[in-house]
This record gives sequence, C-alpha cells and structure tokens, in this order.
Amino acid sequence: MKRLILIFVSFVWLPFMTAEAEGCSCLEYDVPVCAAYWRADAVFAGQLLNITPVEKTSDSSMPTVMLHFIVEQPFRGVAGNRVDVETLHGTSCDMNFSKGERYLIYAARDQGSNQLFAGPCMGTTNLEHATDDLNYIRTVTQQEAKESILGRLLHEKYQPIPGIRVTVQDGDKSLEARTNEKGDYSITVPGPGNYIVRAFIPFAAVIMSPAQENKSRTETTDSLTSFEFEVKVEKNQCHYTQIATFKQTCTRRQKSPEMY
Repeated sequence: MKRLILIFVSFVWLPFMTAEAEGCSCLEYDVPVCAAYWRADAVFAGQLLNITPVEKTSDSSMPTVMLHFIVEQPFRGVAGNRVDVETLHGTSCDMNFSKGERYLIYAARDQGSNQLFAGPCMGTTNLEHATDDLNYIRTVTQQEAKESILGRLLHEKYQPIPGIRVTVQDGDKSLEARTNEKGDYSITVPGPGNYIVRAFIPFAAVIMSPAQENKSRTETTDSLTSFEFEVKVEKNQCHYTQIATFKQTCTRRQKSPEMY
C-alpha cells in the first residue's frame, strides 16, 4: 500500500483519472471502461457510510482516510456487505467523497496488508455518473463481453497518431486494424489466449508504454519503427495499452529485444 500511495502523491505517471484531483496528472487519459474494470483488484457499487482518519506509523507515510462502505453490488474482488477502502486525504490528489453518497469503486489491493485503496486515475466515480461502467459490467456478468485487444498510439504523450497499422497474431492467423483520429485501435479476438500485438510507426521512434508486458521488442530504421509485445487475454476480458512515441533525434538503426 505504501508503494501505491507514494506513486499517487509524487505525481508519477498514473493509470486513470475520472474524479477531480487538482494538481495531479495521469499517464493515460480517456481510458475505456473495460480497462478500468479488468485492471482493478476490486470493483463494487456502494453507499459511503462513514469516513475515519488513518493513523500513520511513519513520517514518510502519506495522509489517508478510511472510507466505510455498505456494499450494494459486489462485482469483483469483494465479499460481504461492508468494505473499507483507504484513500488519500490532505493532498492535491484527493478525491471528493461525501457520506451518504453512492459510488462505483475501482480499487487496488495491497498484497501485504490486503487493504483496498482507491485513488485518482483508477476509475472511481459517483454512481449517478457510472452508466457506461455499469452497462459494460453487466455484459461481463452476463458472459456477453467479447474478448478484445485495444489501445491508443500517441506522439509525445498527447497527440494522437491516426492511420497506424496494428496487427494481432493468433498462431498462424493475423488480425488487423488501423488507428482512428484519436489514435485508438480495437480488435476483437477469437477467445481467451496469448497474442502478439505489433504496431508499425512510420518514423524512427522511442517507445514508452505504462503496460508492464512480459515481453516486448522494438526494431527501428530511419523511416519505420516496429513495436511488438505479448498479451494474455482472459475470458470476457479486454486488454488495453496506451503507447507514447517520441521521434528520435538520432535515426540510426536500433534493435532492442526487451524494453521492460
């Protein structure tokens, strides 16, 4: 949990932002609902019963409060009708929570303490603003969600790159899409399994991605960069990756078998 909190407060690149957190910046933006759902360790809808301070045992620990929820709809990672979720308090990354309000919570679980933590950039929102989230979650719970691989290609983090060819390799079969005006691509895959994703960028590029893929590789020439990584897709799951590219100042041929 301490590692998660330090990541949020130090403003290091973060995965999501759906609630206001003035002064914070997220690595990814406009992330699809399905990514928030599958990245979270726990997802539930509930009413906030109370907020209590958390006593810190170290000067290096960031200030937090504990949110005490009555669980109305447990979607994943929670059991029982009461759940406590820790969140930042007294920082510029605070999210606004009010007693009595109902929320859709996306939370990460600390592996050591088993404590849940909800913060900015993770997808948590007031339940009245969660229509799209609930519609997607309904397709998952009803086993109607299609397995898919999605992503976004950007130049210097914010500028979309349209028209980029992206392929997904499934054994001897290859599926293909091109990025739209937002730099987004989406490919429905035949089912759960391991896939190789390749993006072909028409300039010499340095690649940065927040996704910690098991294996990734880049091959760069003066006029083309090929970025390749492996993903595992579970049943009903979408796998989402935002890829930021930066033009190289030196365009010599490069090959890097492992980036992460």
